Amino acid sequence: MKKKAIWIGWERHRRSQSLSKELAIPIHEVIFPGRSIKRYIRSSFKTLEIIKSNKPDVIFFQNPSIALALLLVLTKYYHKAKLVMDAHNAGVYPLEGRFKLLQALARWLIRGVDLTIVTNSHLAEIVKEVGGEFFVLSDPIPKISCADRKCSYPKEYILFICTWAEDEPYIEVLEAIRSLSKLDIDLRVTGKAPDSIVHRFKDRNIILEGFVSEKNYEALLCNAKLVIDLTTRSNCLVCGAYEAAAVGRPAILSDDKTTREVFSNGFVFTKNNEHDIARVIEESINLVPDLEDKINDFRDDYSSRLNSDLTKLKNHVGI
Repeated sequence: MKKKAIWIGWERHRRSQSLSKELAIPIHEVIFPGRSIKRYIRSSFKTLEIIKSNKPDVIFFQNPSIALALLLVLTKYYHKAKLVMDAHNAGVYPLEGRFKLLQALARWLIRGVDLTIVTNSHLAEIVKEVGGEFFVLSDPIPKISCADRKCSYPKEYILFICTWAEDEPYIEVLEAIRSLSKLDIDLRVTGKAPDSIVHRFKDRNIILEGFVSEKNYEALLCNAKLVIDLTTRSNCLVCGAYEAAAVGRPAILSDDKTTREVFSNGFVFTKNNEHDIARVIEESINLVPDLEDKINDFRDDYSSRLNSDLTKLKNHVGI
């Protein structure tokens, strides 16, 4: 008899939404605004209410939030469900591992759950080292249709997916595109840029989109000549790579061993400095037709391998 499972998240994340859909598990997103203690109290009570009403045998959940992980482990004897933690990089290395107390908590949580899902073998080794059980499962490629996602921009553009976080080398990307004005191509950048960036980069070929709706974001993806999504974090598989594969757009990613292992075809890699980013952009633009064919091949092969991994996970957990 298959076990009843639910998925809980305290943040909206495409990975959780995609994985829960692929696993045919109902997802409960407990979203309250702000970061006050009141928010965590409300989220905790709502989560326990969801568990009580659903009576699951297995609870999949997303970490971060580390607070959600702590709640579920501390109440394990109350709900008695098997806990499967989908640990993003921040779930294994909270705040980049800068605080020993948080790092100790993260490791205690790994030991406290029944299974930790990670995206790559490097994180799996860490889970194993601290005494946890792991399962390696990278992200599903999201379902994005480009059929009705046409844009009427006057010039071709590169889409730079950016949240303006400290691990993103956005200054280097903007300076790189500034040096490539001869290419006659725009750079469109997602996310609300800091005022310092708005004042510093007023170049005609740099368009700071600000916050965009999901529909407009997908349109930007579908019509881009290239996609850029970079991070200085090691062993971090960026969401933009999966999204680029979903719409068949070639992507430039940070040169990292784990990233190269996963995104093996149709992607181009750069060091996170202005000179190399500029060089890779210029070279990639001339390779777009070939890269498009390769990334479509990658998507088909990756999806086949992921389906096999999903079946193994279902059998392992018993759902």
